[in-house]
Formats: sequence, structure tokens, C-alpha cells
Amino acid sequence: MPISTPPRMRRTAAASSLLLSILLLAQCQKRDVAPALPPETSSGANKAGCLVNEQVLVPRDIWGRSGTNLAFRLGTTAATSAFSLGISDEQNNQSPLVSITADSLLLEEGRSYSFSGAKAGKGIVLGECLGTGGSYTTTAPGSGTLTITRLDRNANILSGRFEFVATNRQTGAQVRVTQGRFDYKVD
Repeated sequence: MPISTPPRMRRTAAASSLLLSILLLAQCQKRDVAPALPPETSSGANKAGCLVNEQVLVPRDIWGRSGTNLAFRLGTTAATSAFSLGISDEQNNQSPLVSITADSLLLEEGRSYSFSGAKAGKGIVLGECLGTGGSYTTTAPGSGTLTITRLDRNANILSGRFEFVATNRQTGAQVRVTQGRFDYKVD
């Protein structure tokens, strides 16, 4: 014989279920999750990031996908080699653009390259940080390093680390770019 529930208990149970559902749904708010640096990899994971004055910068376009601008030509001579990496967060209009350029420089796995104090040119590595505070560039020789951790010409994978101090030439203010990493496979 089935057990019947009194009407008052059914109303109390229904009210409790409704209250619990409302409380649970109220907790389902969209929360902005602060970006985190990707792990250092060398598998062609198509990731990059760095800290700019201790603030995380990871590339995101307006749709949330990776917004990295990366161009490299893995030549076998300096004249046929080029590297350019740009990291910006298009979802944050206060975010800077960090840029590294190495033109006509034969990159090699396991080597570190010092940033130059010269303007962009052949055979040097240049770091820049552009943002709401102005333009900052590596102005002194040895103001940073670019280290190539993997260079695979067959698989078209280029991975590495970077850090530099860039200076605003007008004000003398500085920006510290640290814990930089990139890992890309270009098809």
C-alpha cells in the first residue's frame, strides 16, 4: 500500500526546493577570471605571456582567443632569418603591447641574445612596450635577454623566454617585462 504525503508537507518540500533552486541560480554569475601566465612549454602549444610591472599579460583577441602576433622565418643564414613577437590583450584597453624583434639574426636553440640599445636594425634584438603610459624601448645594451629554448626547423616550432627593462626616452620612466615565454608552431 503506497504511503501518502500530507498536503502541508508537499507544500513545504516544494517551497524548500524552490528556495534552494533560487539560491543556487543566484550563485551562477559570470565572474571575470584574471588571466594567468601559461606554463613554459616547447611543444608548439601556441601560447605566450609575460609580466609587465608584475601584471600578467597574455594575448587575447576580442573573442577570447589567443591574440598573439608572431612572425618568424627560420632561415639558415642571418640574411634569411627574422623574428617578431607581439603580445597584447585586446579585451583590456589598458593593456600594453609588448613587442620583440630580431631582424637578420640567425637564432639557435639553447642560445641567449642580449637586447640592444640601438634602434631596430639588422642583427640586433629590440624590446618595446607600448601602452597608455607612452612608448618604452630597450635603450641600453644588455637591458634584457631573449633565450631560444627550442628551434625545430622540421616541425616549425619556436619556443623561448624573454625579459627586459624598457625606458621611456622622454621621461626616463621604466617598464619591467619579466617571466616572458612563448611556444609556437607555424604550419
